[in-house]
Amino acid sequence: MPISGEVRGRVAVLAMHSGGAYSFGLHIQSLWASSRHSWNSETSLIAGGGLAAEKSASEQCCSGDRLLLRYRQAPIHCTNYSVIDKQGLILLNSLSMAYALTVLLPCLVLALVVARPVLYWVLSVVVDAFLRWKYPLLHPPGVKPLPRARYSWPNGQGTEKFFNGRSAAKQWRQQWGPMYQIWSGWSPEIVLTTPTHAVQFFRNSHRHTKAVNNDSGWLFGEVLGVCVGLLSGSDWKRVRQQVEEGFSRPAAARYTADLVTLAREYLQSTMLTSSEQSLKTRGIIHVEPAKALQFYPFLAVAQILFGRLSPMQRTQLTTLAPLREELFKEVIRGGINRLSIAPWFRSRGVRLLNEFQAQWGQFVEDAYHTAVKRNQSPIPLVIGLWEAYQAGTISKRECLQTLDESLYANLDVTTHALSWNVLLLAENIEAQTELRQEVLSALKNEASESYERYIDREDTFLAACVLESARLRPILPFSNPESAPEDQYVDGYLIPRNTNVIVDAQAINIHNPFWVNGTQYDPRRFFTLNKSDVRHNMWRFGFGPRQCLGKHIGERMLKAITAEIIRQYVVSISADSASDKNVMQEDSWVGLPATRIQCEPVAADEKGEDGRVDDD
Repeated sequence: MPISGEVRGRVAVLAMHSGGAYSFGLHIQSLWASSRHSWNSETSLIAGGGLAAEKSASEQCCSGDRLLLRYRQAPIHCTNYSVIDKQGLILLNSLSMAYALTVLLPCLVLALVVARPVLYWVLSVVVDAFLRWKYPLLHPPGVKPLPRARYSWPNGQGTEKFFNGRSAAKQWRQQWGPMYQIWSGWSPEIVLTTPTHAVQFFRNSHRHTKAVNNDSGWLFGEVLGVCVGLLSGSDWKRVRQQVEEGFSRPAAARYTADLVTLAREYLQSTMLTSSEQSLKTRGIIHVEPAKALQFYPFLAVAQILFGRLSPMQRTQLTTLAPLREELFKEVIRGGINRLSIAPWFRSRGVRLLNEFQAQWGQFVEDAYHTAVKRNQSPIPLVIGLWEAYQAGTISKRECLQTLDESLYANLDVTTHALSWNVLLLAENIEAQTELRQEVLSALKNEASESYERYIDREDTFLAACVLESARLRPILPFSNPESAPEDQYVDGYLIPRNTNVIVDAQAINIHNPFWVNGTQYDPRRFFTLNKSDVRHNMWRFGFGPRQCLGKHIGERMLKAITAEIIRQYVVSISADSASDKNVMQEDSWVGLPATRIQCEPVAADEKGEDGRVDDD
């Protein structure tokens, strides 16, 4: 008798949708019981693996409308079946394959999870042996060899020194002592941890060479590899000539008034809109400094580079910032992004790079033409750089990357310095009160000295607060790598020529006998210390003549915005952040704080409507 359409349909649907052979077998058994009377004696149903089976020949076929169930005996489940009707053969999904995927795929994933550490360990051992052979560290007779970290696949210690650098630096010092070597990718880097080491190595720093792509691989090179800060020798001098005047001390002093004005405007607009406030709390606001203040230094530098920004330009630049931030996170994560073959794999880093470069290049070109038409004074730096590119003095990559370095690469850097400065003042009420009195006094006595001149000075308590914050919270755990052109002996260890060296900033700035009570916040310490001694015992803008090009402008930005915040608000750590004041933003390569502060407006009778102190 022919198989009923209902039974055949139920079998077909079940075959296509059943989650496994065992479930299918149970349903077939049920169907068999209800439909057995419609099947002739030649039809056989054989179910394996513990299911009740009809004993018949190992394989039977039925013609016409008969159902064929093939059975290959297995320990547990059926493996193949198909339905044949008069319309022809309909091949159903193989339940054996579904079962294999259901069981074997998780097993495969589990095996990979278990095997991955083993694979990484094997690769680490092999690469470590190769690198030790390729970069031998010789040492004089009788002198112990320089301690070396073992290479860890895939980036050595290169990623850890950025994302986990502060705790890693402490661990490495304890494990290997005051001088040791780590691996950044496949490149060796020797770490110096004392001022004596730094003085010995950097005494001829004007002849040093910056590491190619900052020892961070191919993607870093595509983003910042030829910016002025990472060039060396004649290339560095050639590009620096195009920008050094705009970042010089006299030029920075000309920008002070604009920086103060922008700071006041920023606090009244952007910072307030990014805060949480209530009319019931007398204007008290709660903000996360790293988020609320980050675009003040960004917009200040943008105006120096491109001139006064139009609303559209401001929107374009701020819209590009998150894209640039994500791109640099991919740079730091390394992996395939370190290799020049990365474009073949179209990794996320490569896609972000292409998107950013297209938008950034177009913005810079448009900004140049806009700046030329406006004929502003002082002349925006983009004009000199773009015209140097057009004249063939510098390349387009050098132009775009130098502007990127000045704006986007320093966004997190300056935000770090600013936010930690405010947080440390929020924790130290006495220092905050003293600073507020100094700022208000400077405003009151403008007849004898301009407020802008006060911001420029380096002998104020305001300047001391900025310095102390920079000492206690170095922007990066380690300096950028650079190498000497000749062999050098430091503390008895040989540093081979062209071997990159980095400085442990925390070890020198904090865990250094020069600093009495080095872990304590004490801005007044700088009033009793010799400047030359401070220069050799504190890493901030670098050692030697190749210091940060934007340090003069950066100092004034930090002082201008800090003075305005403390003048207008009494700041303290918010209650929801009091339990962990040092929590960092996740995935921040410079250790941006995630702590929130409470800002309570200073009593109105201490200042006039225009922000100036009343004389009454």
